Amino acid sequence: MPNLQSVLTVSAATMPNAALNQFITVVLNVTNVGVIAATAVTPTLDAYNAAVFLAPPPDPAPLASIAAYGGAAAFTWILQNNGSSGYASVTVSAIGTSAGLSLTSTTTQTGGITVQPSGADFATQISLSGPNAANPTVVGLGEVVTLIMTVTNIGQTTADTVVPMPVTPYVTSSSTGSAVVLTGPAPLSAVTIAPGAAVTFMWTYSATVGGTVSFTAGIQWTYPGNTKTAYYVSPAINIQPGISQITAVDTMLLNKNKFNPLTGETVGITFSLVAPGSVTIMIYNVAGEKVRTINYSGLQSNILYTQLASWDGKADDGMLVTSGIYYIKMKSSGSLEVIKTVALVKQ
Repeated sequence: MPNLQSVLTVSAATMPNAALNQFITVVLNVTNVGVIAATAVTPTLDAYNAAVFLAPPPDPAPLASIAAYGGAAAFTWILQNNGSSGYASVTVSAIGTSAGLSLTSTTTQTGGITVQPSGADFATQISLSGPNAANPTVVGLGEVVTLIMTVTNIGQTTADTVVPMPVTPYVTSSSTGSAVVLTGPAPLSAVTIAPGAAVTFMWTYSATVGGTVSFTAGIQWTYPGNTKTAYYVSPAINIQPGISQITAVDTMLLNKNKFNPLTGETVGITFSLVAPGSVTIMIYNVAGEKVRTINYSGLQSNILYTQLASWDGKADDGMLVTSGIYYIKMKSSGSLEVIKTVALVKQ
């Protein structure tokens, strides 16, 4: 005759317990240890705790046969918690017959899982930006970098004493920049965050060393019987010496109207662009002859370039030009065309 034996497993994604509203998987593993195949093996959900379960789905389809001498099969029910805590108990069974004989075998198992609210846990968004919203990933030296971390409690339990952890630079082989903290975190004191609620913490930094920099930020929180800590890495920001974030404008300025190249002086050329692109700086003498051409490409908009461009008083051949009045003309790949005057005096 067939002889069905079984093992029951009841599981959820948040083992060892199930969370509220979670799906719970019930699996009845059936083995036929008899000497005759079991046919028309029919699984049945005999009982379930209706106080914690929604109405169950239909039973799995019957199986035509489970072979003798160790043949096996698995029957699966997926039930959902109704949002109530408690013990999610089930009783399931499988019954099989023997072809042509009036022999049956039944196996029944009872089990369950505890359902309770999941602990507090967090989804986090973290951003790092400079002062210009149009170009937030680039800052100049001394400019303010803002780190914002928003944490949302995605658990089912209130998180108590949520505290932001000290923020530290996230060091990699490509991390060459640095910044020092100015303010934060704000809020500084611990907060309580209910399920589904969010809190934003903010820090400000001053960019001190050119290069890329990102930060590691984190939080520590408690809920009954547990203390947890999580860390998150911010996006990177690029600190570029010699730039300053501005509102978009086409402009060119000189840092002096007279200089002496014999003493190592240069004339600094400060400029910005409305649209990204390239610029060409051309130096002319009073006779209208072009003596020097300097090209810069890959330039960004909304940045005041204060240290990128300068003229050292030399012509394209590397020789110093004669003393006199010179015109510095800058032309961009966009619409900018500006001419400024400078006196070169060799003394």
